[in-house]
Amino acid sequence: MKRVEDASIRERSATFRPLRLVVATRGDDESRGAVELAARFTEQRGAAVLAATVVPPMTDVPRQEARSDSPFEDESRCSVPIAVERALSVVDASAQWTKRATRGWPADTINDVATAWGASLILVGLGQHRPIDRLFGTETAINVIKHAASAVLAVPAQMRELPRRACAAIDFTPASMAAALLAASVLDDGGKLTLVHASPYQGIEIDTDPIAQLYRSTAGNRLAEVLAAIRRATPHRVEGLLVDGEPTQAIIDFVRDEHCDLVALGGHAQTLVDRILIGSVRTRVLRAVECAVLVAPPKLEGA
Repeated sequence: MKRVEDASIRERSATFRPLRLVVATRGDDESRGAVELAARFTEQRGAAVLAATVVPPMTDVPRQEARSDSPFEDESRCSVPIAVERALSVVDASAQWTKRATRGWPADTINDVATAWGASLILVGLGQHRPIDRLFGTETAINVIKHAASAVLAVPAQMRELPRRACAAIDFTPASMAAALLAASVLDDGGKLTLVHASPYQGIEIDTDPIAQLYRSTAGNRLAEVLAAIRRATPHRVEGLLVDGEPTQAIIDFVRDEHCDLVALGGHAQTLVDRILIGSVRTRVLRAVECAVLVAPPKLEGA
C-alpha cells in the first residue's frame, strides 16, 4: 500500500451542503438511526427536513380520524401509524420538520417525495442483511438507491452521531468524486476521510511488470489530484491510499479493518444483464458492511 501525498491541480470543487433532506421512517427501530442523523443535520447544519412515512397500497392501517392535531400532511388520505408520531416525538429537532404520509410503494414513493421536495440527500434505514430480505426485494435502501436522482445515505439503526471516520471509493468517475465530496461534507467536526483506490494488479511484482507499473503510477497521480481537490473543499483531514485487490472486496476489507462509520460510493448505471450477471458494487457493499453507506447517483448536479 502506498500513501499518496497532496498535489495541486487546476479544477474547481464545490462543497456539498445537505440543507434539504428527506428522512424515510416507519417509526420502527430500523429507521431510528436515519431519524437521529437527520436531527444532527438540523441541529448542527440548520438543515430543513421532511420526514416521510409511506404506507403500502394494500396495507390496512387503522384510521386516526379523531386526531385532528396530527402534524402530518396526509396527501393520499392514508392514516399515519401512531408509531411514527411516537418515534419522532422523542427527537427534539423533529418539531421543526415537515411531516408527510403517503400511500404507495416505499422505494418509488420516497424518490418521488424527494424530487418534489428538492432534496439534496435522502436518509433511509440500512436494513437487515437476511437472505429473506433479498429474496422478496424488501431491502428498501437498495431499491431507493437504484432509482434515486438524489444522493442517498443508508444509516444503520444504532447510529446517533455524524460520522467521524469515512472512506470514499475512488474509481475516477465523476460519480465517485462527487461521493467523496459528499462524504467530506457530512463528517462531524474533527472527522477524517480516506480516498481509496483499489488496483486490480494483486500479487504482481510492480518492479518486473511494466503494465502494472504504469497503472500504479498513473492511478497514483490521478488520486493525488483528486486528493488535492477534496482537501481544498473541506476543512477535514483527507488522506489518499492505493490498495491491491478486487475493488469491492478491497473496499469492504478497508472499511472493516479501519472501523469506518461511513463508506461513500459513486453510483453506476447498469443494464439488466449487468445486474443479473455481476450484480452491483454498491449492493454488495451495502449487504456486507455494518456502517453507514453514502451513494451519489451516476448523474449528480455539480459532479
